[in-house]
Amino acid sequence: MSEVSVVVVTHNSEQVFAKCIEALLACREVKNIVVVDSASSECRYLEEMRGRDARLKLICESSNVGFCRGNNIGYQAIRNGCGEFVLFLNPDAFVTPNLLEQLIERMNRPDWADVAACTPRLMGYSMTDDAPTGSIDSAGIGMTFYGKFFDRGQGSADIAPYSTSGEVQAICGAFMLCRRRALDVVSPDGEVFDERLYMYKEDIDLSLRLRQAGMLLMYCHDLAAYHCRGWRGSRREMPRWTIVQSLRNDWLVWRRFWYFLLPNSLALFFYLAAKSVVVAAEVWILRGVLGHRRK
Repeated sequence: MSEVSVVVVTHNSEQVFAKCIEALLACREVKNIVVVDSASSECRYLEEMRGRDARLKLICESSNVGFCRGNNIGYQAIRNGCGEFVLFLNPDAFVTPNLLEQLIERMNRPDWADVAACTPRLMGYSMTDDAPTGSIDSAGIGMTFYGKFFDRGQGSADIAPYSTSGEVQAICGAFMLCRRRALDVVSPDGEVFDERLYMYKEDIDLSLRLRQAGMLLMYCHDLAAYHCRGWRGSRREMPRWTIVQSLRNDWLVWRRFWYFLLPNSLALFFYLAAKSVVVAAEVWILRGVLGHRRK
């Protein structure tokens, strides 16, 4: 039986962590789980899981190393003894019964030999109601004509347009089941995610590196997992620095893959330029308002 190793990066994830881990421990395909905590302010929820299962390993960082660095730390910790597959999973994402078994069966098919990574349909989940929302979170990642990446079907309750499995442009980082040997090709040093990105767009970057190496990314419409996107609140409540970080990473990805993404990358350049002006104006206005209030 093929086995999967799981990497989960946490940061103040108390509300969702136990549900995520319990679902993983119920899967017999899971060989080991490494949890990398990126300086949670309260670690009691992590300590309660320590010793819960021999497959579970906890690494606590003293500083907030970010999502990319956290995943790399976790992967490098299990790299020598990991299974044939590696699942990078958000702490607010939950596997469903038999999901990993069925995904691995497909990854082992001869006609999937060139598939580097796959994802099920991610459905929304509300921790407030402790129940599925009934809406799609991500049916794989697509790309607009002007080069912008987006989660297909996000927020829609209609799954019909996404009821066909097939190749996608990229895979949402909340749930990325990767073939170990594919990761060895694009990250022989064990740095799966580009740590310059810190967080945001790291899934796009990895997806494009895998595709650039000639491999495929697959979306499985008939299998599902859950993702509590936005469980800490709306994006409008996010700190301004996160919006700036996301835009910075958009540019880093564009600079690395502009040739690979032709002709869409030409339109994407102008889109990012316009977006940069808008974000810069928002930051300037916000600074002015805060400065006025201090006076």
